Amino acid sequence: DAIYDWSAYECIYAEIKQGTHQYLLNSGTWFEVEPAFRQRIENAFQAVPRRPTALPNAEADEIEENDNIRVAKDKATFALMDRKNILFPDPQNSIEFCDLYTSDRELIHVKPYSGSSTLSHLFAQGVNSGQLFAGDASFRTAVNKKLPKPYRLKRPKDPLPARTYTVTYAIIRKGTAPLSIPFFSKVSLSNAVTNLQALGYKAQIAKIEVNP
Repeated sequence: DAIYDWSAYECIYAEIKQGTHQYLLNSGTWFEVEPAFRQRIENAFQAVPRRPTALPNAEADEIEENDNIRVAKDKATFALMDRKNILFPDPQNSIEFCDLYTSDRELIHVKPYSGSSTLSHLFAQGVNSGQLFAGDASFRTAVNKKLPKPYRLKRPKDPLPARTYTVTYAIIRKGTAPLSIPFFSKVSLSNAVTNLQALGYKAQIAKIEVNP
């Protein structure tokens, strides 16, 4: 027996522009975006720094976990942190520090392109991790135990100089066009970047290309 059911219409996401108007279809409901708000969000999205160097391409049909494992084979540059969750502040609460941590103090969060809810979760994950890493010495100590020795903080209990760290949101997406994400995700990204910058971090996005 079916537990849940829904129409195919509720699975469609659409963005339609007509002149100065923009309409969004999400979960079966249409929304009209106020023009000034739309422009503010678009400007904020374009203002988010792009990672200056490309991350290694993903392979076609490769799952995110395997992509991270392959990239982290470059042990001089990347430390694999995917699925090395931190149980904090208690064993019932699991926090993912990031998927890849680099020798340049970069926290990279990786997700394949998907709906706005998945991407919004990605952006919130980066903020949650960043807040704890910057503000809680106990969390930093727990993270340090998970990091490979060459990447560990020398004094994890000291205040974190967040300005020397970068949070990167890396989105795996096919095609050669510049990265584009749903409007609702742009709203979430704008809020996430604002919060990270308020903590002192540099924040940026990156598109991970997919090999044919």
